[in-house]
Amino acid sequence: CGLDDDYNISRIERYLTVIYDSGAAPIIVLNKTDVCDELDSIMSELETIAIGVPLVPISALHANNIDLIEEHLNPGETTALIGSSGVGKSTLINQLLGEEKMKVNLVSEEKSKGRHTTTHRELILLPNKSILIDTPGMKEIQLWSDSDSLTQSFSDIEELSHGCKFDDCSHKTEPGCAVLQAVDDGQLDERRYQNYLKLEKEMAYMNKRKDQFGRYLERKEQKKFASVIKQAKKIGMRKRDR
Repeated sequence: CGLDDDYNISRIERYLTVIYDSGAAPIIVLNKTDVCDELDSIMSELETIAIGVPLVPISALHANNIDLIEEHLNPGETTALIGSSGVGKSTLINQLLGEEKMKVNLVSEEKSKGRHTTTHRELILLPNKSILIDTPGMKEIQLWSDSDSLTQSFSDIEELSHGCKFDDCSHKTEPGCAVLQAVDDGQLDERRYQNYLKLEKEMAYMNKRKDQFGRYLERKEQKKFASVIKQAKKIGMRKRDR
């Protein structure tokens, strides 16, 4: 993410949920340290919500700390870059390549928004033989995940839930909910709790759509099978009548 107006911790939680669902290992790259005066507080905040995830602060424009990213790019392994438009992915790739291969557009200083420099996914072979996937800038990313990925992204809430009175606690209105108690006590940030509920609701909706589509395909296959059986019976009757 960019350390300008692009920085959004709720969006990072969403990205982490999607990445965990894919089976990949996340790394959070914090670009544009040259325009950020609150790096220490941002790092501390991220450490509380991205537990165990490497945080790499860089300035791609000035080639600061690029070597810290290279430590995570191993020969023969594939890494995908995801993030908003204007976050500096193309500039970072140019630094990793050591040449100006990717087109870079200017970012509005007022809105910290960039144009979609990358409009398609592209495989890039880096000098150390690792592979990088450059993706177009995303305004938003939809969830298509299971509950396990949400549990990984919000492992602190999962840990708190072990203290709930009821095993099937939804952490919304139940008495004896350890998660709600943590919010009341200030142990769990209200914003993080609300974002957890939002992503959980969105995930439930998407899973419902998947189930509906699955049932549609199943009915379609059943109708096709019934049609084949019906046709086979007709052919059998014709043969007997001859």
